[in-house]
Amino acid sequence: MLKNRFGAPARRGALRGAVVFSVAVAIWASPASAGSKIKTFAVSGATGTFPEAIANGAIAGWYRDSSQVDHGFLRASDGAIATFDAPGSAGTQGTGINDNGTISGIYWDSGDIYHGYVRAADGTITPFDPKGSEMTYAGDISDKGAITGYYEDRNGVYHGYVRAADGAITSFDPKGSVLTVGNGINNDGAITGGYEDGSGNYHGYVRARDGTFTVFDPPGSTITNGIGINSKGVIAGWYVDGSGDYHGYVRARDGTITSFDPKGSVQTTVVGLDNEGEITGYWEDDMSAYHGFVRSTKGTITSIDVMNAFETYAMGIDSSSSDKNGISGQYTSARGRDRGFLRTP
Repeated sequence: MLKNRFGAPARRGALRGAVVFSVAVAIWASPASAGSKIKTFAVSGATGTFPEAIANGAIAGWYRDSSQVDHGFLRASDGAIATFDAPGSAGTQGTGINDNGTISGIYWDSGDIYHGYVRAADGTITPFDPKGSEMTYAGDISDKGAITGYYEDRNGVYHGYVRAADGAITSFDPKGSVLTVGNGINNDGAITGGYEDGSGNYHGYVRARDGTFTVFDPPGSTITNGIGINSKGVIAGWYVDGSGDYHGYVRARDGTITSFDPKGSVQTTVVGLDNEGEITGYWEDDMSAYHGFVRSTKGTITSIDVMNAFETYAMGIDSSSSDKNGISGQYTSARGRDRGFLRTP
């Protein structure tokens, strides 16, 4: 099983076995906007529904059945839900989706070995593993079909990789890395993620398409993780300070880093951003309750809570030109049932 060594604050139903590498400015968190609309949904027969990504109004993720087996799902923009499993899968999860409806994800076989896969819009599923991989995690996918993620080699060392649309896989590590995670990729092929150096320090990075690395850390951070990168080269992610608290940040193309937290947050986790620079994620309050959020390009933070939910996690934000700022995520009812939601203005 992939080790969860650098996990963000846990959420219910977090990806099975995934490593989520896994001057602060506190901004007022405004209440959920009165004009926004939230639709809830669940896969038929599921004991839990877990959306992970949204593109062009379509949502990809996974659900758990009554036998506690995981399967992938695609919720189309019209609300229709299709379920799927990778060939030979003992469990399948969807992790990313692009504007063309292509899905990236992970599955594990009967031996509990993890593999990546790509699911084309016509439903064809192609498994893959980087050369030398013992375990493979597939994360974000660009509109050009390139996928980034990470894998574990036979020595237990993690490396980042990029898989081109034609299937060619290139592994990578920043200089001095002993553990590398690839998280986000844009249409230019730039990748962001995090890595551990030989001294046990953890940094964020951006890898240009030509393979050049730029390393960065917000001031005061002890762990930095780049989560998403958009078409303008803006990066969003989270970092941990010396007290062990999580904060969000946004890094401009020129390298300027701005930290942020919703008001009242004791832990802030960023999960993605769109091409305009809006950021989404979730935060924990001092009562250990979780709330989703969206941060505007101007820095205003709006909390997202599904009505009567015990916990709400915003997990994806749409980057397509027709997205209308759609945000997908997961919520837990007071009865402990995990379901999906779609928030639109």
